[in-house]
Amino acid sequence: MWIGMQPMQGIPDQAGELYLDLLKRCLTRELFIEEEVEEVPDEDLHRSLPAEMKAMVTRSGWRMVRSGGRRADREEGLDWPPMAETMIGLRRLDNLHDCIRCVLIDRIPGDLMEAGVWRGGATIFMRAAVSRSPTARRGQIPVRLRGRTVRRAVPRRGRTDCST
Repeated sequence: MWIGMQPMQGIPDQAGELYLDLLKRCLTRELFIEEEVEEVPDEDLHRSLPAEMKAMVTRSGWRMVRSGGRRADREEGLDWPPMAETMIGLRRLDNLHDCIRCVLIDRIPGDLMEAGVWRGGATIFMRAAVSRSPTARRGQIPVRLRGRTVRRAVPRRGRTDCST
């Protein structure tokens, strides 16, 4: 029937909600934030290292990196994750989830669209969130090519092409 609800019974579907929560954390890469690294810019490197170390790093061709993202920034969507599918953050994904839930509960007709797509993470989430809806919906991603906007439909379940 709807997101988070078992068809017919109206009993909250914990597995569905847990899956969507996991998907949010994967799309933002919040689950893997400890593994992220960012390269230290040369100007920072030369300011913070002793002369002997600078020479060794330069000679060897090594690059210095530091620990990447901060969990609080990722939650709010304040950083630019290097490997994530979305940069809108967990709070905005939660808001999107609530909006989709309202659309489905109120049976508002139509497709969902993400405009201003970075890597499509919000559209991936929308597709997962509506996948259990009784009415077929598509996620729309407008793509700008040479000044023209082209609509590209996200394929429905079981289809491999993107034709509408």
